[in-house]
Amino acid sequence: MKLGVEQKNKIFAIIFVFIVSIYIATMFHEIGHAITAIYYGCRFPSPSVIITIHGFTWCNFPDNWYSSLSPSNLSIFTLSGPLFVSLTGLAFFILCRKSNYIKKHWVLAFIFYCLTFNFLLNGSLQFILSGDHSILINSGINQIYLWIIGSFLLLILSYHAIKFKELLQLAEPKLKEKTANKLRNWFIVLFVIICVVYLFI
Repeated sequence: MKLGVEQKNKIFAIIFVFIVSIYIATMFHEIGHAITAIYYGCRFPSPSVIITIHGFTWCNFPDNWYSSLSPSNLSIFTLSGPLFVSLTGLAFFILCRKSNYIKKHWVLAFIFYCLTFNFLLNGSLQFILSGDHSILINSGINQIYLWIIGSFLLLILSYHAIKFKELLQLAEPKLKEKTANKLRNWFIVLFVIICVVYLFI
């Protein structure tokens, strides 16, 4: 099926929103760390995201802030990032499923879908295998608990990924069932690849 100009524009818009939402999710993760840092006495936290989708949060003042944290406070600071982005993802997931207003506007639906996808992806994989995961284990938290939380989020994310077909049909009502199924299957393959890459970068 030959794509028209409008369909091509929709595809480019979807790809752009999806890529941007990856960085937004990473920034939300770091904002979670920054909020906790302020609570524990950091006056100038600096959350940031670099081009390789890695995020960092450090304290500019006071200089000895990290070394002054107790082991329990360090655990809470570390946990706050994946927890904040995960809870945001769950809230967006509920909005995607329940809001009729979002469902009536395909552009808004795609924005919420991509943000939900990447919020949940960031949170789930951070609980399963990441720098934060390693710090939490070293601080004495049983990794079984982290895996349970990560697996639960991955289950919700998998369900969300399967619903990609509904989103396609919302954006393009004339899309044939066979084509929608094929695009959904390709998206699920992409989802698996993203998970694998995310775990090893």
